[in-house]
Amino acid sequence: METIKQWALSLLATCIVTAVVGFLVPSGKFEKTLKILTSLFLIFGFCIPLTKLDINTQAFDETNGIKTRIDEKLLEEEIEKEVVQVLENEIKNQITLYLSQRNISCTEIIPEIKIDADQNIEIISIIIKLNDMADINIIENFVYQRFGIVPEVDIESGVSYGNE
Repeated sequence: METIKQWALSLLATCIVTAVVGFLVPSGKFEKTLKILTSLFLIFGFCIPLTKLDINTQAFDETNGIKTRIDEKLLEEEIEKEVVQVLENEIKNQITLYLSQRNISCTEIIPEIKIDADQNIEIISIIIKLNDMADINIIENFVYQRFGIVPEVDIESGVSYGNE
């Protein structure tokens, strides 16, 4: 705040000196030259205090850097969520298609996917809930061949088979 106050006082003094010199300039030969000089003096009076302003750009850069890192982290988390959602939907679609081709009805397919710090994607588990009895081995084989994991297959009666 003190710097702005000094700058304003400097501008005021420059304007006063320029105005006084402008009134004291005699008409004639030197009038144009002195008006040009007083104009330059006025311009320098505006510009020189600006060069002395101590703007703390380091604090701004640090704050901006923190905000950028936070934004990048949020963006990375959103991308990871979107990737997990897309993969879960793809797993559900492939299993649903396979089951429907074999006239097996299911109530729910629940894949659990994790992305670790090194951006490795891992399928933790797949739970398939069936309405009726079915050949669980063919379902397990299909899921294992496609996704590399043996699913947990639950039948509506409450019996659980598979990866427990």
